[in-house]
Amino acid sequence: MIPEILRHKVEKKFGKAIKYPRDCKILSSAIEKDLKNNTEDNKISHLTLQRAFGVVTYDGEPSEYTLDILARYAGMGEWRGAVNKTRGLLNSHFNNTDIIIVANLEKEQVLNLVYYPDRKLKLLYNGEGLFRVLEVSAGKLMVDDLLHVLRIELNLEFVCEYVVRNGKNLGQYVSSTEGDGVVLLQLEP
Repeated sequence: MIPEILRHKVEKKFGKAIKYPRDCKILSSAIEKDLKNNTEDNKISHLTLQRAFGVVTYDGEPSEYTLDILARYAGMGEWRGAVNKTRGLLNSHFNNTDIIIVANLEKEQVLNLVYYPDRKLKLLYNGEGLFRVLEVSAGKLMVDDLLHVLRIELNLEFVCEYVVRNGKNLGQYVSSTEGDGVVLLQLEP
């Protein structure tokens, strides 16, 4: 499957989540139409998109060609180095951000978030501003870390006032200040 940050940017431009084979057929046409004036070869089959977006089961990884086309469609340029380029994609702007004020949560609520660069967390709220990490995809945070968080906002860095691992306070954690910050914020029902 493609990295979450790229998936988010492609789906944002496409205007909806890519969940079904029909979505992949429409996206394939949209990519070809959108990139037709580009000098690169920009055709990507709907079957390739089904594998890349996890619509069908596939154990392999997408090719660099597939990642390049998706990154160009999303406005990121070539995939190789796109992570470094995202720093310059954001200009000053006003934005209606989604926000979670931790004090408003109930104990045992589960929160999923994705933040730059392609970090995924599943957190369980324990109360008193503390979350326990249930799942983590990459980065410095680990399963069972306790995170003290006051608020989480889309499009801003993910900030923990402090992190406790195995009873030891590791201090404040701030996600990368480059890129889009938190790109997905979802409370489980």
